[in-house]
Amino acid sequence: MGVKIYNAREFTALLQALLPVGKAWTRRTDSNLGKLMAGIAEEFVRIDTRKADLWRELDPRSTSELLPEWEADYGLPDTCSASLANETERRLYLCVKRHNNPGGQSIAYFLKIAAELGYTAITIEETGAHEWTVDGTEYNEQWAEAGLAKCGDKIVEYGDAFLYCLFNMLKPAHTSVVFTSTP
Repeated sequence: MGVKIYNAREFTALLQALLPVGKAWTRRTDSNLGKLMAGIAEEFVRIDTRKADLWRELDPRSTSELLPEWEADYGLPDTCSASLANETERRLYLCVKRHNNPGGQSIAYFLKIAAELGYTAITIEETGAHEWTVDGTEYNEQWAEAGLAKCGDKIVEYGDAFLYCLFNMLKPAHTSVVFTSTP
């Protein structure tokens, strides 16, 4: 959505066009009145720029300043999004999981969700009456860090905990999902 942002010269001309006609109301830019109009125009440029920023904030795909408010409106962060590291990931999750998500239970629906999040190398198939398998999730190797791992923690883990969490949250309640991946 393009929003026209006027520059200082354009605002100065607009302000001068509002002045009454007469010798006291000069249109010369080097006069005291012209300098006053140019100074006022600079503030209008600042306000106009903030207006354009606000238009960007009205869309969750481009929001930055209002991302926490958008997330709060949609009940985020949730158990899956709490680990998202940066603003881009949070904004994408907001759009995919909540804002643009009409819901669904089909394989096509879950493949679409995965694709929107950037997972392209997965397949899903029903493997039982109430079970389905997600296979080929992007290989993601996560090693435990020395000094931070506790007794009982896995030394290395494969797969994608975020995708696991999301699919388990969105899956039909009467089903179970099994994740397989080959590193």
